[in-house]
Amino acid sequence: MTRRNQRNALILTAILLLACSPLRAQAPPPPAFLADHYDVSATLDTITQSLSAVAKVDFKARDVSSAVRIELHPNLNVTDVKSAEGKTLGFERDTQNPLNLIVNLPSPVATGAKVTLTFTYAGPLANEENSPVPGVRAAAINREGAFLLLPARWFPLTNYPLEPLPHRHLSSQCSGFLRRSRDRQSRRSDAHARQKYRRRQSPRLHLSVR
Repeated sequence: MTRRNQRNALILTAILLLACSPLRAQAPPPPAFLADHYDVSATLDTITQSLSAVAKVDFKARDVSSAVRIELHPNLNVTDVKSAEGKTLGFERDTQNPLNLIVNLPSPVATGAKVTLTFTYAGPLANEENSPVPGVRAAAINREGAFLLLPARWFPLTNYPLEPLPHRHLSSQCSGFLRRSRDRQSRRSDAHARQKYRRRQSPRLHLSVR
């Protein structure tokens, strides 16, 4: 076999290997709907270390679609999704990525139009199990207290962190975070957190602790 034939054989082998190799996983397309306003009411149970919440979210379509994709902690089980008219809608977790939940609308929505959905969900948030950030405890609820960070996706987010929260459309009201036992330092920390929330115009959060 000549040197030229050897080179051609190597090139052909390389092409065959590339053709037979598994395709790289492609990143999912950006969501067709982005959250435009939040109203979240949540209850934290320190005994069961769980959260139960109802989140009313306004979405704005940036592409024609009938599927709303949100990000929600895999531990949080969604039991109901309702439209603005109070009708129950179909939904399912993404089997490839359980962080994503897809809501099926009755019909496609035009670009720029708005959709309001109300999510009812609950589940344990005790440690870093199934954390959206692998190995990082982004949310935890226990007898000593709790913390809920945005990366935990403890309420429905869209395209986080690429898309910032819609600050200009969010209520500045925040009830703060209640704990069963506090010392003076924690009271000061909570007061500072409330002020920070007001400055950043956080979503309207109604939090209670059992």
